[in-house]
Amino acid sequence: MGSSAHTTPLRVAHGLLFPVLAALSWLVLATCYFGIVLPIGLLARLALRDPLRRTLEPGRESYWTDYVPPKNVSRYDKPY
Repeated sequence: MGSSAHTTPLRVAHGLLFPVLAALSWLVLATCYFGIVLPIGLLARLALRDPLRRTLEPGRESYWTDYVPPKNVSRYDKPY
């Protein structure tokens, strides 16, 4: 039971398969980031889109935006 328990077929398969799956998941995530997220961010910057309105306006007294309550609060009871 000493050394044979460490070389079971399942452990060998896991040892061979895990590095392949780790590299494949990294490749998929990198492809998604560089193929989807990065181009969308660059296009948004090129379009001068600033959804958080982070630009500084020196003459402005306050950057506060007033809260506008929702018109129909009954929809919160049924989200779908």
